[in-house]
Amino acid sequence: MDFADLVPSGPVKRTDDKPNASSASTARGSRPLLILDLGRVLVDVRFSRFGDRIAQVSERSADEVIARWGDGEEKHDLDRGVLAPERFVSKVASWAAAPALDVDVVRDAWCGIFDPLQGAESFLAELPASVDVWILSDTDPLHTERWLGDHPYLARAERLFLSCRRGKLKRDPGGFSEVVEAAGTRPALFVDDLVVNVDAGQRAGLESVLFRGWQQDGDSLRTWVASRAVDQPPEAPSGSAKES
Repeated sequence: MDFADLVPSGPVKRTDDKPNASSASTARGSRPLLILDLGRVLVDVRFSRFGDRIAQVSERSADEVIARWGDGEEKHDLDRGVLAPERFVSKVASWAAAPALDVDVVRDAWCGIFDPLQGAESFLAELPASVDVWILSDTDPLHTERWLGDHPYLARAERLFLSCRRGKLKRDPGGFSEVVEAAGTRPALFVDDLVVNVDAGQRAGLESVLFRGWQQDGDSLRTWVASRAVDQPPEAPSGSAKES
């Protein structure tokens, strides 16, 4: 689904809608919720920068670096929290050169791929206090520490659902189960830049849309928010994100 297919107003009907008995969830039942991916939705991700930096100090080309470490099972295991970050860094260092690269160089290159994404900070700043924001990201512990520390505007998110803590990617079986359960029956929209994740969100029963960029989709997202905003206090003060 893309933004042109969004329902103009009204609560989203999920395939697994069930009343939530907790008083807290009941109180938030009408609060709209944005569930946002991180990379290329809230921050820019430049994996090519990692490839370039490793290529400068190793025997490998930038293309080789990206092909080997930018995707694949080892990266997925890192993102699931199965592969320890230091083990991952050591593997990259040994693969890139003989003798192995300094692990601090590799770690710094791995983490130095994030930039602010134009349009994201202003969007979060403009959101009504009555709209809750959660981040749902496939990310590893090293990246998490970097993007949280370098991009303070992300503190607008009340909750963080991170693959490295949950042990599963969005595309994995049950990858949305915690999020769907926590969201309850409130109007909610999941936004991601990858088709595989949007498809997984839809299968889990969430209204899910493919994000192309703030210039293309920012106004449509603001329209969705405006049609659902309610006059209620925020779920949690800014800067107190709860990690799930």
